[in-house]
Order: sequence, then C-alpha cells, then structure tokens
Amino acid sequence: MSEYISPVTRDSIFFYDDSRGLFVTLEGRHYPRADPQRLYSLLTWVDKGPVLTKKGVPRKRQPPPHKDETDTYYMAQLMHFGLKPLKTKPAAKKALLAAFGDGQDLKVPEKLQNLEVELSALWDAESEKAHIRYKQMEKERQKEQEKRKVEERRRHEAILAEFDEENTALEAEPSHKRKATNDGKAVQKKAKASGSGKKLPALDVQGKFVIEAPYLSENWPDHASSGLKLTLSPSRGTGKHLWGSFNFGILTGIIRCGAPPETVGETITFKWRGYEQGEGEMEYGPDNTGTITFRADGKIRGTMKGGFTEEFIFAGVRTQESQVWVKKVEHWKEQWRGINDRSYNAASASRWGGCSRDSYQEQPAGSDTTSAGEASDVSDGEDIFDVAF
Repeated sequence: MSEYISPVTRDSIFFYDDSRGLFVTLEGRHYPRADPQRLYSLLTWVDKGPVLTKKGVPRKRQPPPHKDETDTYYMAQLMHFGLKPLKTKPAAKKALLAAFGDGQDLKVPEKLQNLEVELSALWDAESEKAHIRYKQMEKERQKEQEKRKVEERRRHEAILAEFDEENTALEAEPSHKRKATNDGKAVQKKAKASGSGKKLPALDVQGKFVIEAPYLSENWPDHASSGLKLTLSPSRGTGKHLWGSFNFGILTGIIRCGAPPETVGETITFKWRGYEQGEGEMEYGPDNTGTITFRADGKIRGTMKGGFTEEFIFAGVRTQESQVWVKKVEHWKEQWRGINDRSYNAASASRWGGCSRDSYQEQPAGSDTTSAGEASDVSDGEDIFDVAF
C-alpha cells in the first residue's frame, strides 16, 4: 500500500489526482469535468408532465423525478470548458447551452488540455517520490520491528531462565519442607527466590500486574504481544480466597485461588474460567488450573493450563495504580458463577440461531458468604475446585 498523495495544483483553481483526473474545488466540493452528452441532457431537459395511460390519466407508476445539479456544479463546468464563471444557475446553464451551438459536443480549450497533461505529469512525479519514501519507511519499520522482536525474545528468554533456575532450586529442596495434600500434590511450595520466607507485604498480593507470557505472544503475536494484565484482590469480608481478573489477549476470565499468600516465595494454586476471544466461547472445567508464586518487590511468576492452549508460564510486575481492588471482587464472583454448563449451552444455542434460556448463575460457595471460621471451604473429601464457587 503506497502513501496517500494529495492532489497537485499550479494555480489553486484546477487540481489533479489519479482517481478523479482534473477537477475544480468550489465551496468544499470537488467537480471533475462532466461528460458533454450528460451535460447537454441536463441543459435541455424539459418537464413534460406525468406519463399518461391510454385513457389519458396519470399512471400510478411514474419515472423518478428529475434531479438537477447545483449552481456550483454548473459554475465548475463553465471553468472546465474555458468559459466565464457565472454564479447563478440559470445564467450558467444558458451560457453552457449557448457554447454547445447546434451540436451536442463541447470542446475543451487547448490551454486546459495542456494544463491537465502538465498536472498529470506532476502527480506522477509526486507519486514516485512518495513511493520511495514509503519503501524507506517500510525498511525502517521492519528494522524497528526486528529490534522489538529481539528485545522481546531476550525478555522471554530471561523469564524462561528464571523459571528454570527457580524450578531447579525447588527440586533440590528437601521434600519434608513442602506442604502437600493427601494425594501428594504440593499446594504451597516455597521456591528459593530472593527473600524467600519473609513476610509478604499486603500490597504485593493485590493490585494490577503487567504480564509477560512468551508462549502466548509467540503463538498469537497480534493479540498477546502486549497489554496483558492480571488484577488480584482478596475477597471482601471472609478474605478466605484470592480472586483475580485476567486479560491475556486471546483469553480473558476470572481466577479463584485458595487463601492469600503470606510469605515471599509462596506458591498458590488456582482454578480459572473465562472466554476465548476469537468466537467468545466459554472455557471452564477441572483441568483449567494454574499457579502463582509471589516474589519480592511486587513481582509474580506463574503457570496456567487448560482450554485450547498448552501449559504456559507467565511473569508479572505490579503497577503503581491505586484503587480499592476489593470492590471489584463481587463482580468477578458474578462472572465466575455465570460460566458453567447451562450458560454454555444457552450461549451455543443463541450463537446458532436457536432458542435458549438466559445464562445461569451458580450459587456461591459457603466460604464466600460466611465469616472466616464459620464454614469450611468444601465438604469433607472434596477437592476445592470440584464444587461450584
């Protein structure tokens, strides 16, 4: 796609571009030279009244009404054919009709023909210059794009290297130091991050985090290369769960974690529900899980799997944006409870033009509606993520 070329002119009266040819601009409108035959038909049109039937009465269906051109149109045509411009429509039409004489053709003066050739050559020259500028700009843009790709690759490699380093440290940690469920799955792992074990400031657990996710940006560069974010906050009242809202470009949704972390290096698990951003299809289920490790200075690292993506890692840094984040949790809960089988089936039926019921809101879990200590998160023996939240 070449750069836009403005119309060229010598006298600010006649202009030229490749799409319209020679034209005149009057009162903000552009008027190319009219075809002589059409112009003649406009000038000689006479109202003959309605079309009649054989019985001499007007037909029900009449031709479309005649639509005349504006006074500026006729003034522009006078200029196109080398005639003195007149401001009133009747005078302009009379002068044009007189110029036709006995025939139905109107000649363009040689002076204006030469001007059109000159302006056409000038436009071609400007177009060539613009094309050269465009090619240079494209080279610069591609160089800048390659530079950004290299920087992004380095940033991703640094994130991956950091994960490898901390995973190696975690594997080297004695197994008795890890808290685990009855089935042996670690639920709160302490990675050997800087400052591990120290008390985690409350501000580092809530807020908006700018996210980097190498797998997503490499596979969906148009949608997940920038602008990824995750917002976290403990629930209001009970504070028994950490909730979050994420926008990862190709995926948006809600996460529900266990208790908020208390120490630097602590890893919590989460379940997520959301939407694929191409077709807007819901993504939910027992396999939609992830982890978040809270490091010092407002930094996090995490993993996420489920839906249509492979398991991927992400890292983030908390922004300085200041809000009362806990106020958003109720809305996040409503979104979470609205993503389920019944809502999915209703949305599917609506998408394909069928009849459907409204989306279904699950009932909140007991741990979301009672004070801390008055209700357990789930029934005995149930996994925290196998019940409706």
